Amino acid sequence: MPHPHTLLTCALRTTSLLRSHSIPHAFFGGFTTTTLGCPRQTKDLDILIHTTKSDLVALLTAASPHYLEVSQAREDYVAFLWSGIPGSFVLVEFFFYTGPTFPQTWNHRHFTSGAQLPFLEPFQLFLGKLAAASGRAKSSDDADLLFLMKRFPRDIERGLSGLRARSRSLQRLGFGKTDGRGKQKVLEALTVVAGRSPEVGQSARRMGFKVGAGKVGDERGRRGGSMERGEVQRGLVC
Repeated sequence: MPHPHTLLTCALRTTSLLRSHSIPHAFFGGFTTTTLGCPRQTKDLDILIHTTKSDLVALLTAASPHYLEVSQAREDYVAFLWSGIPGSFVLVEFFFYTGPTFPQTWNHRHFTSGAQLPFLEPFQLFLGKLAAASGRAKSSDDADLLFLMKRFPRDIERGLSGLRARSRSLQRLGFGKTDGRGKQKVLEALTVVAGRSPEVGQSARRMGFKVGAGKVGDERGRRGGSMERGEVQRGLVC
């Protein structure tokens, strides 16, 4: 498990390089929640990015010998091992966004270094973590969901109220057809997670959402299998 300082250093150097080339990007996943204060550990960086795989690979490999590509055939995703601090490695996972307009982000000022990091907005962080949690059983996903629901309840409520209109626009964002049931799908996913985490269900109900009790074992996803093309990206926007 990389030290938090190692993760932060990798994040700062990566975002500095991407910003210097005007490449839209934003962090999401466990690094964002732990940086915001969720009391758990994380071991990697997840970055949504608006460029192509070939351009990113060329940029990182030319810019620094500390980025080693983890070779695989996917075009919507690429991973690197970063070794900028001797004796440590950080897995940096990039997920390529193909829509015409990159999702809104906000600059988080790190509480000790003062450095600014681009994060996806809280509602997108919630959607992404909910999509992951409803497809696999990981306590870290449940902890992140609870943290986000307690830290950003109003952002989540506003996001859900506008999700139907958002769902109708997803086809234009490059992620295929949808059925306009975005809010209902979120509630169904919360019900799935509530089956193994009563705390998530209780938190959702306190926010006024009609979430069922769920059943243990209802997780719908891979449970450790390979990702479908664009699966993570869709989870962040729909």
